[in-house]
Amino acid sequence: GQFTTLHRRPMYAKDYTLVRDASADNTRLAVVLQGPIIKDADFTLETIKFYRIIFPNTPVIVSTWEDEDGQYLDRLRKEGAEVLLNKKPTYPGPSNVNFQITSTAAGIKRAKDIGVDYVVKNRTDQRVYNPNSRKFLLNLVKAFPLTHNYPLQKQRTVNLCFATFKYKLYHASDTFMFGTGEDMLAYFDVALVEDQPRDEIFTPEHYLFSEFLKRIGRALKWTLEDSLETYAEHLVVVDQASLDLYWHKP
Repeated sequence: GQFTTLHRRPMYAKDYTLVRDASADNTRLAVVLQGPIIKDADFTLETIKFYRIIFPNTPVIVSTWEDEDGQYLDRLRKEGAEVLLNKKPTYPGPSNVNFQITSTAAGIKRAKDIGVDYVVKNRTDQRVYNPNSRKFLLNLVKAFPLTHNYPLQKQRTVNLCFATFKYKLYHASDTFMFGTGEDMLAYFDVALVEDQPRDEIFTPEHYLFSEFLKRIGRALKWTLEDSLETYAEHLVVVDQASLDLYWHKP
């Protein structure tokens, strides 16, 4: 009594045959791949190759850890990626949130240093396949300008619907994001989590989004109505199918 679909994607960039639309847009982007290097099927390495096609003339910054295999990292550099080596926080935090904060913030800071306007934040174990992802993301933030009075936020951030929960307060997805360099840094350059009481439920998504809202000056009311209003006023929530996002889970 059910229909099933199967979505096949090439594992390797040499087999990628989709063609992006022509564009004369000169907006400067950088892609930040953050997290441990995924060597299975050369996933992170191949993602760099894919992104040379999908995000042409775009710096790819791999923000990872100083204990990664140096010879393997050289392979990433040969494909044109800039590799940042970070020291792992002593305490990873719940759900490794401190690892995420450290690697992501370092990558975004580097992207801002080289003068880009926008940053794509991408886990090292995720990849988008839509050849027009660049144009799609830029068009989203242009089509949905901010309507609130919080000038510290420059434009909306683009967050996935996956893990953006309706009934969990201020719980915006953070695995793949897009936004201005300033907004992305405000989102991820937050204090590391030092300890978490056992009687409290902690999720990185809630922590990062709620801290971002506080940073831009929004007072949280901790109600469902207010949480939904923050989604409506600060984000563009996009489905992962529009980006053809694949999450590699060996």
